Amino acid sequence: MNDEIKAEMKKILERIPQNKRPIVIIISGILLMAIIALPGLGKKDNTENLVKETDAFNIQNEYISQTEEKLCDMISLIEGAGKTKVMLTLESSEENVYAADINSDKSEYVVIKTDSDEGGMLLKIIQPKIRGVAVVCEGGDNSVVKMNIINTVCSSLGVSSTKISIAKMKDRSD
Repeated sequence: MNDEIKAEMKKILERIPQNKRPIVIIISGILLMAIIALPGLGKKDNTENLVKETDAFNIQNEYISQTEEKLCDMISLIEGAGKTKVMLTLESSEENVYAADINSDKSEYVVIKTDSDEGGMLLKIIQPKIRGVAVVCEGGDNSVVKMNIINTVCSSLGVSSTKISIAKMKDRSD
């Protein structure tokens, strides 16, 4: 049975273009971790939690996609950068901070009740921290272009220059 699984995985990998494989593997790993982290999927009580966690995952993916797209657009405007691709990795997920009543003997969250629902009082949402930025562009071998890209990424995302990798895009005519 193990050989059957390996054969199926090989067939699936062969269908994915070579340049898309790392992204597919990362997304598959994240999805697998999310599935493992959700205890008792079959229980009715956890359906709401599953929906909330799926929504959170979708929000995080949307945040990454939008940030990558904006950064890619910005870098491609730098003279000499040319065609650009950007990939972000995050250190953590989005964090919600809820109001808590600390005046009582034990800390309790402030709960707000409406006609249809009740939940904690959300004070703020902390966006995930960016772990690293990978930039691949046509001008990635030019030191002046690299420095301009590093300065742009550092100032727009607030990350250290040591967390930025820049490489030259391969020629697509191969």
